[in-house]
Amino acid sequence: MKLQFKFLAILSVVAGAALADNIQYQTYTWNSLPTPEVSDTVSSPNGAVVELERRIIEVYSNSKDQFEDFFVYHKKVKVNTTDALSANNKIFISLDDVISIEAIKARFIAPNGSITEVPDKSIKEIENLDNKGNYKTFAIEGATVGGEIEYFYCLKKEFSGFRTLYVQSETTKQNEEILLVYPDKLEFEARSYNGFAPFEEVTDTTGITTKSARQLYIPAQTDEQYAFNDANKMRVEIAMTYNNYNSTLRAYSWSKIAKITYSNYYELSKEDKKAAEKYLNTIKLKGLKPEEAIRAIENKVKTEIAFSEEKNSPDNLADIFKLKHVKKNKMAFVLVALFNAANIPLELVYTSDKTEKPFDPSFNCYNFLDELLLYFPEVNKVIAPTYKNYRLGITPSEYVGEYGLFMHPLEYNKDLKSMAYDIKKLPCETARDNTDTMKIDLTVNAENKEIRIKTVLNFSGHSAQLLQSFWELRSKEDQEKLLNTIFAINGEELTMNSYTVENGKQNDIGSKPIIITKDQTAHTLVEQAGEDLIIRIGETIARQSELYQEAPRKQPIQIDVLRDYYRKIIFHIPDGYSLNDPKNLIMNVVMDYNGTTGCYFSSDYQIEGNNLIVICKEHYYDDYYPVEAYESFRKVINAAADFNKIKIVLTKN
Repeated sequence: MKLQFKFLAILSVVAGAALADNIQYQTYTWNSLPTPEVSDTVSSPNGAVVELERRIIEVYSNSKDQFEDFFVYHKKVKVNTTDALSANNKIFISLDDVISIEAIKARFIAPNGSITEVPDKSIKEIENLDNKGNYKTFAIEGATVGGEIEYFYCLKKEFSGFRTLYVQSETTKQNEEILLVYPDKLEFEARSYNGFAPFEEVTDTTGITTKSARQLYIPAQTDEQYAFNDANKMRVEIAMTYNNYNSTLRAYSWSKIAKITYSNYYELSKEDKKAAEKYLNTIKLKGLKPEEAIRAIENKVKTEIAFSEEKNSPDNLADIFKLKHVKKNKMAFVLVALFNAANIPLELVYTSDKTEKPFDPSFNCYNFLDELLLYFPEVNKVIAPTYKNYRLGITPSEYVGEYGLFMHPLEYNKDLKSMAYDIKKLPCETARDNTDTMKIDLTVNAENKEIRIKTVLNFSGHSAQLLQSFWELRSKEDQEKLLNTIFAINGEELTMNSYTVENGKQNDIGSKPIIITKDQTAHTLVEQAGEDLIIRIGETIARQSELYQEAPRKQPIQIDVLRDYYRKIIFHIPDGYSLNDPKNLIMNVVMDYNGTTGCYFSSDYQIEGNNLIVICKEHYYDDYYPVEAYESFRKVINAAADFNKIKIVLTKN
């Protein structure tokens, strides 16, 4: 989506730019800017320390009065271990959007101060590396532990009016610098996030503005469980706001996106309208309620029409419906055309991945418009057009509850139409929307030391979506293998006696829970202790997640999907045995947060005749907790794993 915006926006801002300007950093060298001081006491968990990382983005106008970017990247890193040396001595430079390569220089500075330059002939080009486009690459030959690898490159690139720069990584950094240079008739906004230094602005006597941000020290960020690691990194968002060469209106704005979106999705040709109506007639919508009609259209399209990144895919609706194939980024166009033909109200929503770059509702720019979703106000549910294995009501977790740019058609008069827009949140979910329920019936064969396990599993929402997305596409043999793998106990794949699966189709996603009924035999859950039997009953709820972290927690707790877990175990006490005191089955671990329960794990039991009945519950109310709540949260997560370890003892009568 973003690339389309980029192209359309460039057309509107480059026309009428100034005559070609000199590029201030055209002749950038090792010492074009002052060499910053470094500290020898700084360490990094991965053995490398970045002593300088500098990015310069200089906007200039070419001979055709079109904006281009002159981009400089300069990095110096000290490698203190063999692993750090291996990770840093091969450099890759993406050529995406590159017009020309102006300079590539690299060198190694040995511990004794001697310098070895990398010869130009050592710099090679690789075509379409890992399907990510062309790259220049080179290695720092002769580099040794304790030395410094330093390189810079200068590129002329296609102009970009908006960009995201991550400045924090798994490596400790010193002297992080970002410079944005441009003629003062342009205006840019640059925002720092997650603690990075704010930008300062200076305009010189020649009419050149420089925005700069510098941070002397950035700690390494180590990935942590239950955290949006990328979203929590220090980063910068840059967007051009005004081009005063040719307009007083904001260059990149949500209102412009609304106009572009209306043109792209609502101004259909007569042929496309006719094709949409014809295809819609193949779907039985008469008498359906709004949600049923929405599902019927989505199911039909996502079941029949394949989509991919192929450039030669058809663009007009008639060919798309005929060939049953569409470009991935045109799937929304197909769905919107059909919903409009069916007179089903909807809103188009542009948003961003909250696990990578949360949408900033106060920043009017294109930076956060990464994914297009369809919102249906009548049912308060969302469709993700480019997600083949999702359906209405199951939003990919990275967008659940995220802010977005909501747009719906607006007619000022017969000839003037556009999209009204608003910034608001996508629907949130509670744990009750994503349930994971197991009812387990256990019968012991004391003679063979086996347990017959009959289980009914009921998964809804996201808990069901993954299985429903591919279940019907697997063979019977693969399905059985998959069940054995998923529901293995302590690594043991149980003997599958029989199983059935209900609602396992893609079209059941979001509308029906998947229900799995299975009958298995476990061979390792019974231990003999003299005449007594020890039953590893805790393992029958399947393996549970554990959360252990030796280093102090740095990031807040963030949960992608709230879930509710319920386990009911009915254990039949065999004839000739009695149950010893089972009080170890009682657990109650609660995380109190702001005076309320944030999440909890509990288990309890009762005995009815010869049956031991155990109930386990695990529930999460919030998707965010501050770092101070980590220890309490960790105890709840680990409580389920601790339940896995619980055993009961049967005494021979």
